[in-house]
Amino acid sequence: MYNKLLFLSIILFFTSCGNDESVDVSYPTINMDTAEAFPQNCVELLRGESFIFKAMFTDNNELGSYNIDIHHNFDHHSTHSDDQIECELNERRSAEQIRALQDAGRIFNLSQSVRIPAGQTSFNAELEIEIPATTEPGDYHFSVSVIDASGWQTLKGISIKIVD
Repeated sequence: MYNKLLFLSIILFFTSCGNDESVDVSYPTINMDTAEAFPQNCVELLRGESFIFKAMFTDNNELGSYNIDIHHNFDHHSTHSDDQIECELNERRSAEQIRALQDAGRIFNLSQSVRIPAGQTSFNAELEIEIPATTEPGDYHFSVSVIDASGWQTLKGISIKIVD
């Protein structure tokens, strides 16, 4: 009996240690290098108006979801932009000025997740984003991330400016 258990254990060990080719080890991609992609780094967006976010996501197996994050850069904190072009920044604001704007509800913050339909390896994202008219003009960061069905994530950061 002991020999049979040992033999069975050895067989299970070697069959479970096989090379599993179905494991996804690739990151999804975000393509914003096309003429249709929007926004681009350093773009000026009008407060009180909306714009259409456009990007192409791809993955070798299956896409999962994407997220848009917009937040202020009034304090010139580290850039999230991975673009080689540096944008001209407005004057830096103090912590007190930023806190007062936050308390007044004037700083535009957005975090929105969108589920990509199951089975997609390529997806043209289009999402309308409205900038409230009460938004404080200035420097903002626009980040987009895409997560594939296996949990791998890719992030793209863009510097934008909201203007009157």
